[in-house]
Amino acid sequence: MSTMERILRLMSEKKASDVYLSANAPALIKINGECIPINNQVLPPDAPRILLSGIVPAERIEELEETGEVNMGVPIS
Repeated sequence: MSTMERILRLMSEKKASDVYLSANAPALIKINGECIPINNQVLPPDAPRILLSGIVPAERIEELEETGEVNMGVPIS
């Protein structure tokens, strides 16, 4: 299981609505309107793109690179 899949499963367990992946900051999940770090590990600059590349279609990665953000839903099973 990839790191991103583990993050998505944690979101499901905690009933989180969003995940925020930003360079030089820990990954955050949003629970009941509050952003909470999933751990204290700061993501290196390339980590958000690397984490998403395993679950997000290539055109959405291009959108991320062009705009600096991508908003989408990802089903997990």
